Amino acid sequence: MGHLLGDVAQPMHTDQTAAEESIHSSYESAVDSRCTANVCRYRARNDGPDGEGPFGRTILLAEKAHDAYSALVRSYRRGGYTSRVDTITRRQLNRAANVMADLIRSM
Repeated sequence: MGHLLGDVAQPMHTDQTAAEESIHSSYESAVDSRCTANVCRYRARNDGPDGEGPFGRTILLAEKAHDAYSALVRSYRRGGYTSRVDTITRRQLNRAANVMADLIRSM
C-alpha cells in the first residue's frame, strides 16, 4: 500500500510529455539514491486525521501531484535534483505518508 501511495504522490505519474520522458528514470533514481537501507533523507510529519478519509485524501494526493507536474519536470530538466525538486519531492512524500496514516487509522 505504501508503494502504491508513493506512486500516486509522484507528479511524473500523473501526466506524460516528451520532456518528462527524458528525465523520469533519472529523477526516480535520484530519489531512490537518497534512501538506503540505513538512512532515508525524507522524513514525514503527521498532520493528524483528515476529514476526507483515506479515499478522499488519496484523490487529493493525486490532484496535488498533478499540480506539481510541470514545476517538477521543468526544474529537474534545468538543473537535476535542485532544492526546488527536493521541496516538491519532500512535500509529495509527506502527503503520501499522511494518507497512509489515515488508512491505518481507519482500519
